[in-house]
Amino acid sequence: MTTELCRFRHPEQGAMVIWELTRYCNLACLHCCTDSDPQVSRERDLALPEIRRAIEEMLAVGVVEFFFSGGEPMSRPDFPEIVEAVDSERADVFVNTNGYHLTPALAQRLAGTAMRRVTVSIDGADRATHAVLRGKPASYDRAVDAVSAALGAGLAVRVSHVVAAPNVAGVEEFVSRMVEVGVDNIVVNTVFPAGRAVRNPHLHLTSEQLVDVERRLVDLREKCRKDGVELDFSMGEPDKEDVPAGCPAGDQVLYVAPDGSVSGCSWLAKLDPARFTVGNLHRTSFAAMSGDLAGQNLLFAEHRSCPLPTLAQRR
Repeated sequence: MTTELCRFRHPEQGAMVIWELTRYCNLACLHCCTDSDPQVSRERDLALPEIRRAIEEMLAVGVVEFFFSGGEPMSRPDFPEIVEAVDSERADVFVNTNGYHLTPALAQRLAGTAMRRVTVSIDGADRATHAVLRGKPASYDRAVDAVSAALGAGLAVRVSHVVAAPNVAGVEEFVSRMVEVGVDNIVVNTVFPAGRAVRNPHLHLTSEQLVDVERRLVDLREKCRKDGVELDFSMGEPDKEDVPAGCPAGDQVLYVAPDGSVSGCSWLAKLDPARFTVGNLHRTSFAAMSGDLAGQNLLFAEHRSCPLPTLAQRR
């Protein structure tokens, strides 16, 4: 486990909430850090009225950025209503998706909301490579179609790519393919040892592969910059100027789990939910928990084994 500093890029003013709307997903990706799949029960997922109430209470205490993920957040039939519950004059919405449910009609509806950017996960330059991690060759086609749908609706789009042993040789080809599709914002992460990835060690990169892919990404980022494409990636110790001072958990970073549990940090809540969870939205209002979150900031800051969040969960 890494001991690097937190890389969450919280807003300069106000707070952000990372909200996993469900653990259900139509895919069962080998590297999924939340262990999501089609067999996961949705029984404990928060209902729309609970979500709407919590969103309003979060807005009232200064949350200005909502990051919806999962599982697959768009697998919820009420996903558009969830986004529409966020007042576009008070906060911005971002979403991470595998793209399966992002149709042109949904993209057009989201374009009129607080949605500021859609991040679509694509893990290969072609169907076969993508399917090694994600299981279904058709998921590549759906993801690329989702990118086109979002761009067609005027939504800002970012593509997220996880580098693992099966696809490490094809990073340059992947980036080239995404540029052809019309993507101008790409984020690359290495596979993170959490969730299902822990049980698939064959996906993990060797130290030599990590050094090599970092070198290649540095060169690729410069090439992309000249072509007007933003390429972001994170490896090794972060630059000091890129790391927020102190721990923002519970203060400027909040987390809501699929079952409604609330914490100040998504990673620490996964590591030790009993210690780092302050309450549950099924039973308690967010307003009643906000004081406990602020009070636990010191507890988060004193925790010395904080895993480095992937860029896919950064703004």
